[in-house]
Amino acid sequence: MRAPYLRLFAMLLLVATAIGMLRPMVSYRALELGATPSQLGLITAAHGVLSLLVAIPAGRLVDRLGEPPFVLTGAGVIAGVSLGSVAASNLWALGMAQALLGAGQIICLIGAQSLVTQGASQEERDKRFGTFAIVVAFGQTAGPALAGLLAGPAEVSIVGVFLVAGGIGAGATLLALPLLLRPARIEPVTGAAGQDSFLPALRRIMRTPGIPPGMVVSLTLLASHDILIAYLPAYGEANDIPVATVTAMLAANGAVAMATRVMMVPLIRALGHRLLLICCLGCGAGGLLAVPQFDEPAPLFALMAATGIGIGLGNPLTLSWIAGHSPLGLRATTLGMRMSANRLGQVAIPAAIGVIGGAAGIGAVFVVTGLMVGASATVVGGSAFGREAS
Repeated sequence: MRAPYLRLFAMLLLVATAIGMLRPMVSYRALELGATPSQLGLITAAHGVLSLLVAIPAGRLVDRLGEPPFVLTGAGVIAGVSLGSVAASNLWALGMAQALLGAGQIICLIGAQSLVTQGASQEERDKRFGTFAIVVAFGQTAGPALAGLLAGPAEVSIVGVFLVAGGIGAGATLLALPLLLRPARIEPVTGAAGQDSFLPALRRIMRTPGIPPGMVVSLTLLASHDILIAYLPAYGEANDIPVATVTAMLAANGAVAMATRVMMVPLIRALGHRLLLICCLGCGAGGLLAVPQFDEPAPLFALMAATGIGIGLGNPLTLSWIAGHSPLGLRATTLGMRMSANRLGQVAIPAAIGVIGGAAGIGAVFVVTGLMVGASATVVGGSAFGREAS
């Protein structure tokens, strides 16, 4: 693999680790400040507010200006927000910090995903996005685990975790700097699609077979992951499960996601994109539905492994397919639209789930989320997703 991609993946590892450390600790900080389940849902939803607005315009700009400046800017915002969270002393400030964090993450990822997909066949894209997903999963595993080690036995405050996450984010920013020296892009963005105005470009994208259902699944899985990160700490606290154990569960979820991504390309060859995605969604739905039946760590670890399969393969499968079937000259715009849809789901779904949690209890959150993931499998089953063009 060429040096720019190695540097990019190293930067993404640090970004994912910083975010993985920060987000569970934000939930604990919110609980310290007296957040109710509904307020916790709103803080989780805030992660998607600004990114919902900037994702598509950022994708259009990436198509026209290139990726490196956006990768660098996004990494810098993540570092700044992590450090700035130290000063967040109320729920409003936590919510604003989460909104900025989401915007930085989206800008960074649009540029990174567009870089990864350049000059590759569908099989090569599957390999690259498999590696991309493994790196992110490793960061998602390391982040909560490191946060748990710092905030648990080491008796480091949540503020201390924020500071460490900020330092890791700063390292990611430094790694992104050499990307500015990257030579001219491999794929031109001129042509009819690239010159479309905003609304015609979006219509082109949404008329492309397989892309709309891929976006539906993607937003469902990401919202489900956010809900898991936000509500597993609350579920653990309600059942007297220590912080270090809950963060270890989240780390186990990320570890299984990473392990399944190693096998993504062979599984695609064996089952195809469509059937593999349906199987993954079934595993994720089953794991979430079963959570309220247990209050002991051992079975909950097993259920986190099951949900890790769904999250682990579902996102890179949809990402690779969408990137590979986007209209010519609109790849970054398509990725931005996917992320905007993801953020819409991450804003609306956790907020709605928070209302359910406030009315019916935390266990109901996992049941409704599991049903939502299961429903997305039926969307894939009746769509053109995964049907290769002849």
